[in-house]
Amino acid sequence: MQRETAIQYSRQTLAVSLTIMTAGILFSIALSSIAFAIAGAAFITLAVLSPRTVLKSSGIDYFLLAWVAAVLLMTAFATYPASALTGAKRLLLILTVFFFPAAFPDARALRRFLMVMAVAAGLQSLLGIAHQALGNEERLGLFQHYMTGGGLRMILLLLFLPLLLDRNISQRDRGIIGAAVAMMLVALVLTMTRSSWLGFAAGAVLIGALRYRMLIPALAVVLVLVFLIAPRQYRERLSLMFTMQKTELQGETGGEAVVQSNQSRMRMWRTGWRMFVEHPVVGVGDGEMYTMYRTYVPDAIKDEGGHLHNTYIHVLATHGIIGFIAMLALFAAIVRREWRIIRQGKGTPVGALALGSLAAFAGFLVNGMAEYNFGDHEIVLLLWMTLGLANTAATIGFQWPGREADRK
Repeated sequence: MQRETAIQYSRQTLAVSLTIMTAGILFSIALSSIAFAIAGAAFITLAVLSPRTVLKSSGIDYFLLAWVAAVLLMTAFATYPASALTGAKRLLLILTVFFFPAAFPDARALRRFLMVMAVAAGLQSLLGIAHQALGNEERLGLFQHYMTGGGLRMILLLLFLPLLLDRNISQRDRGIIGAAVAMMLVALVLTMTRSSWLGFAAGAVLIGALRYRMLIPALAVVLVLVFLIAPRQYRERLSLMFTMQKTELQGETGGEAVVQSNQSRMRMWRTGWRMFVEHPVVGVGDGEMYTMYRTYVPDAIKDEGGHLHNTYIHVLATHGIIGFIAMLALFAAIVRREWRIIRQGKGTPVGALALGSLAAFAGFLVNGMAEYNFGDHEIVLLLWMTLGLANTAATIGFQWPGREADRK
């Protein structure tokens, strides 16, 4: 009896701390990190008390281990090993994938988590919108850097979008999700983060192509409206997205700044390729990039080169070909795993949640073409969260609680 009580208490502790960890990352890394430590302790306790019911495969275990090995190899040969080791602690976030099935053993527990995340994301976005409306900043960056904020909202928008459209989910909960999605969408636009805009568009098109086809023309209409009614700086950031030539337009977020940003990114990408060519096997190491970058580009502008603004080039430069192949294999395994759950759960909340997870991952992949998002603590945490959610839904055969009441 005492053992069962301990298991129940540990599972509740894991669920609460996991909720605080993931919802809290929207507001504070410190809060999220404390909750992660508590979640880890609760998970270990559960694993000792009931290993068969807690220690479950993620479906991509070997690929996760291969990536861990590649990161540790990179760290061992890094130019600045101490700094690289500090960054390698992000590997611990992978445990999030295994936390979720242990924390949420039934539909009601999983639904509760999803609704808390929706409310937290909507509230965080609303606070950011209000903060910017008061004239505090030109690009919405309350609680985290605007680029990170754009990536977080992109992932959560794509995760919740299929749930909003799924009629298997109760109307009341869809209303709450819809309000959160609206707030996040406005906040995403206000971050003025082009790579996150592109990532959201890619994920939305994927959702439309696989299940909700009306999303594609709706997205096209929204894009046309943006060009017609959006303020000048938003239209410029879109229209000059791939422009390298100088422009006469001025302003902090105007055309000249956009082109300079594009040129800076291209310089970082070329430098990253040079690093890879000179260190092709295990790379230069993922630590002190700002310092190493200036040995290649002595006249780099301020703040340039802290990372290489491209996940794929950055991993090539820092982890070499071994790490790059391990990363690509891991990414392919995630896609295959989530696609399999989508097919198995077609027409159910399981499929909707897995579709949102896959769309969020597609957005992450596109966003990573202009950001080193695989090295961003907040982004990576939500990335592993989406896979953990898909696995949990598949494990419990997730059906949305409360839907039966709508049919009466």
